Amino acid sequence: MVNKILLAFTLAAAMPLSALTLEECPSTPGVEICDNGIDDDGNGFTDCSDFACVADDMCEGNPLTCTDGDDNDGDGFIDCEDYNCSQNCETADLCGSSEATVETCSDGLDNDLDGFIDCDDFDCSRNTCDAVRALCADP
Repeated sequence: MVNKILLAFTLAAAMPLSALTLEECPSTPGVEICDNGIDDDGNGFTDCSDFACVADDMCEGNPLTCTDGDDNDGDGFIDCEDYNCSQNCETADLCGSSEATVETCSDGLDNDLDGFIDCDDFDCSRNTCDAVRALCADP
């Protein structure tokens, strides 16, 4: 038994600290890291596809990245063509989205002409904005 403990200690001491990298260290559970290619928070979405990263500077979804002419999150859609910009609380007005704000989801009109009005429209009822979700929450 003592020999096994001594062997384990010897092997551990022989391993250089430089052999350990940050990638090998587990991240804090529940916190999405937006540029490591891993679904850190376990919700099925990775990096810029994760709602937790929408406002990250490297992803589409903030006023700067939604107007820079680049596909920041690498999903094939640029700026306001990207759902992360056109349906985002922070940038919907910037993108001229017709049904993504409290105002357009409560005006009694079919703003995007898809046959659905206000909270009957998925653009409102499945919106990522807390205020719009609260407006459209089932009573």
